Amino acid sequence: LSRWSLASRGVEVSWQARNTSVIRPEVIAWESLDGLPNKGAVTFVDAAAAPALSPPPSAAAAATAAGRAQRPVTEVTLAISFDVPAFIAAVLKSDAVGQYVEQTLLADLKRYRAVVLKEVRAVARAKAAA
Repeated sequence: LSRWSLASRGVEVSWQARNTSVIRPEVIAWESLDGLPNKGAVTFVDAAAAPALSPPPSAAAAATAAGRAQRPVTEVTLAISFDVPAFIAAVLKSDAVGQYVEQTLLADLKRYRAVVLKEVRAVARAKAAA
């Protein structure tokens, strides 16, 4: 179980959530148990396994030719569905608030990325030292 909150323009809502599906390392899905009704999922796709998301072959060849190692790339997708109470829906109808919520979620994903990269680098250093 985890506790989450969302604050915007002086209105804060929170909820407790539980994971409904964890498929390592591909999916984490959840649903709220109380507070703001919501559910969602974060998916992780290896860009090498999804050719449409990979760089064009010429870019990959140029990077390899330049002596740079190809680094793994993961696409992260966040999907959230909220059952928003009417008083919050009225606030969210504003484009500015919608953009704020979107920017907040994007900032959260960027912070998550930083944490994951730090962990990946630590594991790589530990393996190299072993």
